[in-house]
Amino acid sequence: LRSKVMVFAQFAYEDRANWVNWQSVAFATRPAVTADSGLRIFSNKASLGAEWSERISEATFAVLRLSRFQTWYRNTAARDSVSFMSSDAGASSAELQLTTQVQRDVALTTGLTMTLNDVVSPQTRGTKHQSFTSAYAQAEWNVVPNIVTTMGARFDRENTVGETTSNEFSPKWG
Repeated sequence: LRSKVMVFAQFAYEDRANWVNWQSVAFATRPAVTADSGLRIFSNKASLGAEWSERISEATFAVLRLSRFQTWYRNTAARDSVSFMSSDAGASSAELQLTTQVQRDVALTTGLTMTLNDVVSPQTRGTKHQSFTSAYAQAEWNVVPNIVTTMGARFDRENTVGETTSNEFSPKWG
């Protein structure tokens, strides 16, 4: 089998009371006396994704992963109330990974990933955007039978619109 495709979809619906603090240690499963028991939260979550694997040669294969995760969140407080909460958020992700058996005892895995996040709510005053990009490489080799040694590195870049961009380098050895 040279190619393989996997697709997934998930959905969740939630309708629940809106209280976080409990009444007391003795009554931890009951809401606080001051909780508004009439306030409800409606939250929906959906995800959709696909993964395509391709064997390029006897020693090399590639994987492409694509996905989208979306949430919709509202409570039943009046829109002009300080208790009103609402947000729509999503994350789109892509990853391309290549693994090659460089020598009989050495495998090299490299990849690129990107995630784009967006959220809109009254608290963010419009839509906020964020991106994460990463590049990574890892070599695995058997120095002696039954012992695998790994060495690798990952570079991550996080950018939230309107904020300072952050970069991080993470070496790995094990």
